[in-house]
Amino acid sequence: MAGEELDSMDQVLRNRLLAQATLRETTGGKQEIVEAARVALKEKSMREQAQVLGDGEACGAQQRPEVVAVEKERKTPLVDVLKQQMKLGPIPVAEYMSTVLSHPKHGYYMRQRVFGEKGDFTTAPEISQIFGEMVGVWIMWAWQAAGSPAQVQLIELGPGRGTMMADILRTLSSVAHSRPLIHALSVHMVETSPSLQQVQRQTLSKDSLPQANPVKHDGTGVTIHWHDGLSEIPETEGVPSIIVGQEFLDCLPVRQFRFTDKGWCEKMVDIALPDNPLHFRYVLSPGPTAASKVCLMPQLVPNIPKDPEINTGAEVSPDACSYATEVGLRVMRTKGAALFIDYGHASQPIETMQAALKHAYHDPLSFPGECDVTAHVDFAAVALAILDGASPMRDLIQPPAGLASPEGPAGSAGSAGIAAPSGIAGTGAAGPAGHVAAPPGSGFSPEGLEGLRGPGAGGELPPGEASAMVLGGVGTGVTKASGPKGGLTIHGPISQTAFLHSLGVRDRVMALLSELPDEESADPQAAALTKQYERLCSPEAMGELFKVIAITPADSKFGCAGFPAPVR
Repeated sequence: MAGEELDSMDQVLRNRLLAQATLRETTGGKQEIVEAARVALKEKSMREQAQVLGDGEACGAQQRPEVVAVEKERKTPLVDVLKQQMKLGPIPVAEYMSTVLSHPKHGYYMRQRVFGEKGDFTTAPEISQIFGEMVGVWIMWAWQAAGSPAQVQLIELGPGRGTMMADILRTLSSVAHSRPLIHALSVHMVETSPSLQQVQRQTLSKDSLPQANPVKHDGTGVTIHWHDGLSEIPETEGVPSIIVGQEFLDCLPVRQFRFTDKGWCEKMVDIALPDNPLHFRYVLSPGPTAASKVCLMPQLVPNIPKDPEINTGAEVSPDACSYATEVGLRVMRTKGAALFIDYGHASQPIETMQAALKHAYHDPLSFPGECDVTAHVDFAAVALAILDGASPMRDLIQPPAGLASPEGPAGSAGSAGIAAPSGIAGTGAAGPAGHVAAPPGSGFSPEGLEGLRGPGAGGELPPGEASAMVLGGVGTGVTKASGPKGGLTIHGPISQTAFLHSLGVRDRVMALLSELPDEESADPQAAALTKQYERLCSPEAMGELFKVIAITPADSKFGCAGFPAPVR
């Protein structure tokens, strides 16, 4: 018995010593083994992709016998960060996009000067005050449709420099019968960038201390809070949430796929070869990835072809769909409303990721962290995600205990009762930088607007815009899941020009022009205002590319301001 125990213990000891010795011997060579495996996998992947991409960017050594090194572009701080992420192989496009935009230290949105003339791109609120004014009119309607409650949350997703919120609050404080809304408001800004939070703080409350949260708005005294995410904003019984997101969904990461003889392969980002001046390049996964099997399910993403041809592309933003679902659920629980304005399509986009640097298009893989990287919004997928979240089959839609449903306002359906935009006060000479001043005056003939495309003074939709746009089975205004647990109605997408004209943008421009003095010195202001109108509404500019979608409770009797009547 003793001998057997000794033999057993001796065997355990020998095994332990052998394991320790093996570990010591292999630790030093572990990285070499991993690197060799990585290189072998990459070479195999490149050979298989050569037939698919066909442009030489993924060709293996047999197709590229001579590699001539070229000078690489300047390294940004994120180059080494990304290379570390790629140490064990390529990373998905979504991971690359997330890193270059949101890295806590070197991400693009961690910088301050990204918007406006001194930045890399200009958003609609930065173009003209009238954009924020029209959004303010829509918010006024949403509050009235919720029953003009004594308290309401106004939430903006991705507020930029705070320009649109400044115009919204000025608008609401300038129209007499919307002043009760000012007293009811609490403003919540969802922004992850500390530097942009500070820019917004200076725009809305100039004398506030750095990192102060909350602050009081300079013009109205409305309390303004900052949050890192929508879920951080508390929901309160009887307090609707009115949510707006302008150019928010387009900056959320996308996954890209290419169909090959092995199925849907995922587009990845890898370290570039020496003969590429960039530090990174695109490659394809050797075969289908877990993401391609999940993200491209037809019940999640509409319009995915059932029998795609070789080299067919697809693009999906799980983050955008997830955020849209979260917004929809909040609208349903609080009986509020939501509005998204962004550039995109009512169908499945294909490889739309792009970058902007100094107001010019740029390679998304170039100068990571210094370019704004975005992608077109798939409004069909967004609408489907919203309606799926509202389905009574989902446990997530259970409202918080005791959450009341405010009574609807009295009045007719549609946008009746909305204050005329012409009643909005102008910014004046002391208005925000970049906004057209509207000094008092009368008698100016708005000849600059002659021939501009748009509806007449009645604010009706242009011909053809009032028809419903069908999104692979999801139609404008379709109500889904309107059972006892609630439901939602999707309005749109419609073009930005249709939305703005329906709310009276042309009347507002005419009113601003009429306030200019009738003298030659006003001509540059009139020309500037006309140009701003054209940039916002012209089909050749933002008018058609940018789309608008709204979310309202399914049991609302008031349609949605700015949109055609729902299709039932």
